[in-house]
Amino acid sequence: MVDAWEGELRRLTDFEQIRQVKARYLRGLDCRDENLLRSAFAEDIEVDFRGAATDPVSGTNHVPGATEEVLRGRDAAVAAFLTATASFTVVHHVSSPEMKLEGPDEASAIWPMVDRLRLGGAGATELVGYGYYFDRYVRVGDEWLIASMRIERLRVDVSRPSATDNARHRSR
Repeated sequence: MVDAWEGELRRLTDFEQIRQVKARYLRGLDCRDENLLRSAFAEDIEVDFRGAATDPVSGTNHVPGATEEVLRGRDAAVAAFLTATASFTVVHHVSSPEMKLEGPDEASAIWPMVDRLRLGGAGATELVGYGYYFDRYVRVGDEWLIASMRIERLRVDVSRPSATDNARHRSR
């Protein structure tokens, strides 16, 4: 009985550590924090965000330069994220992941997500995207890191905020 409880405690601890590394990635991305992003990624991470800013209904890619190729390696992923978000504001929310341990040092998760991107300054376009992150994680030493990420979009809403909204955004 003790072994079963220890195994369950280990599984729950692993899942919590995976939640924490995902949160660190999201905060690093939203705050453009290079160190946080680096701390969340495996050295050989693979990021496939092709189509991440594409409306699945219209086929319009609203951020083409940042979403056209698979990124390989921590340095490439961090540089691409920091470059892509330099000219706009992003806010990400994930919830209720489906997580699975694939082995003692590997896991996967599917995260429902909503993100909001405000592109440009005055007269900005705002995108609100809905979909899923499909992630793979590896344990390196005592910590879980993101080994791969892919976004699948369900919907992208596009709007042009009012002058009042733009003024409020610039004042922050």
